[in-house]
Amino acid sequence: MDDTPDRSASRVPPPQSAHYDATNFAAFRNARKFFIVRNADKLREAAAARPQNVVILGTGRSGTTMTAGLMIQLGFEFGDRINGRLGDVDMSEVFDRARGSVLGWRILTLRRDFGRLIRARNAKWGRFCFKSPDLPPFFPLLAGVLRSPIYIMPTRNSFETSFGFSHNAKGMWRKSFFLVNLVQMFLTMIAVWTRRPVFLFSYEQAVRHPAVFIDMLADYLMLDLDEPTRQRMIDYVDPSTGYHPVARLRGHIDVLDNTGVAGWVSDILAMDDPVTLRVRTGERILYEGPTAEQRTDTRDLGYHNTGESGFSVTFDPPLTDAELAGLMIEAPETGHLFWQQGWQPIP
Repeated sequence: MDDTPDRSASRVPPPQSAHYDATNFAAFRNARKFFIVRNADKLREAAAARPQNVVILGTGRSGTTMTAGLMIQLGFEFGDRINGRLGDVDMSEVFDRARGSVLGWRILTLRRDFGRLIRARNAKWGRFCFKSPDLPPFFPLLAGVLRSPIYIMPTRNSFETSFGFSHNAKGMWRKSFFLVNLVQMFLTMIAVWTRRPVFLFSYEQAVRHPAVFIDMLADYLMLDLDEPTRQRMIDYVDPSTGYHPVARLRGHIDVLDNTGVAGWVSDILAMDDPVTLRVRTGERILYEGPTAEQRTDTRDLGYHNTGESGFSVTFDPPLTDAELAGLMIEAPETGHLFWQQGWQPIP
């Protein structure tokens, strides 16, 4: 399969959503689409019944934040209190209280509290969208509260999702892997059993073929996009130009102190080439140049095709603690941030 990202802005009008159902899976698997719409015949009913809840379901690190960002660009309301990952703060607090209660007694009031939030948002905005990685295990209890819902479910390779959760720290990926697959089991049951419309898509395929993905999402939502909005959404999804959490740059910081920094980095869209890095603290540039050191370990592990991914920078004079706290490493040619103090990408 050719995994080169499709950055073409040319529109290929998708068929009606009814074509993309589970019975046609082989057809769009062969077409490399990896999108499924279930219960497509209910879409017109869902559009006619207002207010309408658009619910984004998935595991953490599976593309739910990317999907929420697209929905905001389309004008969907997400509420007055949203966090940095576009989650509903009040809704998260309701689920946190239910999970943290002694012997789980607050689960008995979860439907009431969740219902109050949904009714208040529907009354205020008419059409309300939210993302919730907390909802799937409680779906049988809470689904009846939602008003004419339609669902959007990004899916992602469970290993990638698990490593994204734990950063592979001290073996915690094992716990993450178990939890991710447990949530995916709940998502599978929702997708199969609900009679409401469901749009499932592969996160990996969406970022590789953003134009196709945006056209399919608009078709599912029955929206006619003007070309500037469509192009803006394509750019947002495309890892070469937009959505930074896609993590176009992979790497590791091996050594970091006041005297220097060393490690490796590769660009997943140009794995034969070195990456131009800029190391700076504040506006002071300490180094700018390519990753020129040969790293056989990154080549052998498949993180870079040639291994030309290593870098080491000596700070002369050594940085003060304040300067070290402001250290940043970026790739100016792509516009992506690779590392900053307090955050470290892990392959």
